[in-house]
Amino acid sequence: MKLRRSLAFVGLRCTGKSTVGALVAREFDAGFVDLDEALRYSFQSDCCSAHGTSLGEWIEAHGWDAFRAAEQAELARVLDNGEPRVIATGGGVVEREVNRRLLALRTTVIWLRESVEVLARRAAADGRGRPALVAGGWANEFREIGARRAPLYAECAHIAIDCCGRAPAELAREVRARLELYANSRPADS
Repeated sequence: MKLRRSLAFVGLRCTGKSTVGALVAREFDAGFVDLDEALRYSFQSDCCSAHGTSLGEWIEAHGWDAFRAAEQAELARVLDNGEPRVIATGGGVVEREVNRRLLALRTTVIWLRESVEVLARRAAADGRGRPALVAGGWANEFREIGARRAPLYAECAHIAIDCCGRAPAELAREVRARLELYANSRPADS
């Protein structure tokens, strides 16, 4: 099965969007873009920016509004650039309505859902220096942010997958199976 349109993975941080997305891209022999990595590269290449070593540092220096604007521009650039590909988005990409519309109209959106407990354990073990979004620890963050973003993910998602702590390879197989079902349920001209 060849990709006819781009796939976009959405979900909270630590759900496995980048890991599963890369596996799915390899399986479909498609290009892969990690939107956060593309932003990090863009920030590091910006000759005018003295803050480019991590997204957290960039956000601290420029603020969340500037980050969301840069994220929106990068998403549009990725969607306008060539062949269908697999895109792992940042967890908050859905916070802008224009991004939800772009994703829903121009990609097949796969929402990865995971339990608060698994996400908190993964976040505590992650050494990438991601900035905390709310006070009170990882579990509190995932509960609060998850409750706020769930309707936004649902608004643009074509497929939702409950991860249940499963291995990335198993999730990639489920994505492929669900994509085949989804493709067979859509009219030929969509």
